[in-house]
Amino acid sequence: LALDVWRLASGGPEADLHIVAPPGRQARLEINSALQGVALDLPQQFAKDAETPAQLNVEIPLGDASPSMMLSLEDQLWLHLRLGSDGLRAVGLGFARPQLADTRQSLVIGGELERLHWNPWMDFVSEYVHTGLTDFGLGLLLQVRNLKLGELEVLGRKLENVELSAQQLDKAWQLGFSTDWVRGSADFPSGLAEASLDLEYLDLEGLPENLLHPLKAVAEDTEVAEAGEDSFEIPEMKVAVQELQKGGRPLGNLSFTAHLDGGNYRLENINGNLRGLILGGGTEFVVDWLQEGDSGGTHLRGPVGFRNFGEVMSNFGYEQFVETGNGRFDVEASWPGGLMDFQLAKATGRVGVAVEEGRFLKSSAAAEGTLRMVGLLNLAEFVRHLSLDTSSLFKSGISFDSITGELLLQEGMVEVPLIDVLGRSSRFQFAGSVDVEQALVRGELLATLPLASNLPWVAALIGGLPAAAGVYVVSKVFTEQVDRFSSAVYSISGPWADPEVKFERIFDNTMTHQKALQTSVETSDNEVADKDAAPPAPD
Repeated sequence: LALDVWRLASGGPEADLHIVAPPGRQARLEINSALQGVALDLPQQFAKDAETPAQLNVEIPLGDASPSMMLSLEDQLWLHLRLGSDGLRAVGLGFARPQLADTRQSLVIGGELERLHWNPWMDFVSEYVHTGLTDFGLGLLLQVRNLKLGELEVLGRKLENVELSAQQLDKAWQLGFSTDWVRGSADFPSGLAEASLDLEYLDLEGLPENLLHPLKAVAEDTEVAEAGEDSFEIPEMKVAVQELQKGGRPLGNLSFTAHLDGGNYRLENINGNLRGLILGGGTEFVVDWLQEGDSGGTHLRGPVGFRNFGEVMSNFGYEQFVETGNGRFDVEASWPGGLMDFQLAKATGRVGVAVEEGRFLKSSAAAEGTLRMVGLLNLAEFVRHLSLDTSSLFKSGISFDSITGELLLQEGMVEVPLIDVLGRSSRFQFAGSVDVEQALVRGELLATLPLASNLPWVAALIGGLPAAAGVYVVSKVFTEQVDRFSSAVYSISGPWADPEVKFERIFDNTMTHQKALQTSVETSDNEVADKDAAPPAPD
C-alpha cells in the first residue's frame, strides 16, 4: 500500500508474523508487534514516542476476492482497510471497538471515546488521511456512525456525553447529535449558505454556561486562536425547536433565523408558543445580542400574544388570578449580557398592554404575594382591601371589557404611567411604580363605578339609599360630573407581598401619581427636544 498516510509512524519495530488456518475457517495472516522503537504521530491519548511500547495487532484474511486488513492498537484504536484490485477502497476507524469500512468509497468513524478534541483530530485527518488518500487517487466521503464521546471539545466549548452521526454528501453535510439535554440534526450545504438546525428537544437547564457565547469572543482565547478556530464563522441558520424544555418540563416550541456578524448575534423571524405565550404571530420579532462597541447587551423587540392570560399563569406554575380573551404585550427591552442573563432589575424598555374582555378572580391568600408581583393589577385583591364593603358586588371577581396601558422598565424600577381596566359598569385605573430590588410598590388606584348600575356602592359612599336615588337622577343629566361623584382614589404602598391600600379622597377622577409620572415623562421629552433644537456650540 503506497499510501502517504503511513508516514505518521517512524522507526523500525520487531514483529511476529503468523499464518493461522483454523479448521473449517478462513486462513489469515497475523502480525503482532510491541512497536518498541516506533513513534506514532497520533492525536491526544493515542500519540506514542519511540521508547514507550504499545501492542499492535494486524489481521489480513487470505483468499478473499476483496482483500481487507484490520489493525488494532492496544485494543483502543481500530483501523479497517478494504482493498480492491486497484488498491485501497474504503476505511473504517473505530474507537474502543472495531468499525468496519463501508462497501462504498468512504471513511467511516465510530465507537466510543472518553475525550475528543475536535481540532487535533481534524488536523490529523487533513495531514495524513485526506492528503494520503488524495495522493493515491481516492476521493473518500467522511461518515460518522453513532460515535459516543464522554467529552467533546470544539470551538472552545466542552460538551459531555455526546453521540454524533455525520454524513458527507456531494454538496452538503448532514449531522445528527444527542446529549442529555438536546437531540437533533443539522444540514450544512456547500458554501454554508443556508444551514438549518432541527432540534427534537432542547432542555435549557442543560445548556453549558459558555455555549451561547459568540464565537468571536471565544476565539480571543489564546489556545483557541492558535488552533485556528477564530476562522470559523456561523452562516445564516434556520433553527426549529420542536420541544423546548426547562428542567424536563415542557415550555413549547420555537423557530427563528440566526445570523452572526462580527461577534454579534441577530435572531429574527422568531415564532413560537411558550406555555401559551405566542411569539411573533406573523409580526416581526427580533433579538439582537451585541458583543462589540459601547452598546453591548441584548435587545428584544416584538409582540407576545396570548389567548387566555390566566392559562398562561397556570402553565408557568402560578395560581390563576385572571381569565381573559385574546391579548398581547408589545415588548421593547434591553439588558446587559446575553440571552440567558435577563434580570428585571437591570432591564430598560417598554411593555405595551392590550387585553380583551375577561375578569379578575378571587385568589387564595397563599398566592397573594407572588401574584401581586406577577400581576400588578390583580384588582380582585386590591378591591378586597378597600375601606368600602363591596363584597356583594364582586363575589365572582371583577369583570372587564378591556385592559390597556404600558409598563416602563428603568433599571430596577417598573413605572406604570397608566393601566386602564374598563368594564361595562366599572372602571379601574392604576398609576404607580415598583422598586424591584427593594420589593416595594407605590401608586394610586382610581375606582369609578357609574351610579346608574351601582346604587349600593353610592349608598355606602354617601350614607343612605334616598341620597343615592337623588344622585342617580342627577347622573342622567350630568354624566361627566357624576363620574366625579362616583369615583374614589386609593393609595397603594409598601411591600408588594402585602401592600397597604388606603382610602385617600372621593368625588375625584384624577390621580396625583399619574400626574407626576406624566410631568416627568414630558420634562424628559422636552429636554431631549431642547437639546435637538439647540444651535451647535461655537468652535
